[in-house]
Amino acid sequence: KIPDLAGWRAYAIEVPAGGKVKVHVVEGRKAWFRVLGVNAWGRDEPGLLQNRIPTGEPQASYQNPTKETRTIYFIVDTLDVNMVGEPFTVDVTRG
Repeated sequence: KIPDLAGWRAYAIEVPAGGKVKVHVVEGRKAWFRVLGVNAWGRDEPGLLQNRIPTGEPQASYQNPTKETRTIYFIVDTLDVNMVGEPFTVDVTRG
């Protein structure tokens, strides 16, 4: 559920060398969510794919191009301030 007016949650996921991960909101008012992938400094980096055009499918993915394990943070955020208490489900797929 959305905890408060800030409306966002961050999930840290370790991605092995050459690994892939996709984070996708699959249930809830999907059109009111967005998913952003960032590194530890809150920035974009090679391998991150963002869904920047609103399509109603909030998702982001990362393919690790390095030879070391990387920690990527996926931020699930709301686009509406009146969503406190709204339930949602996130699906994490590793490849």
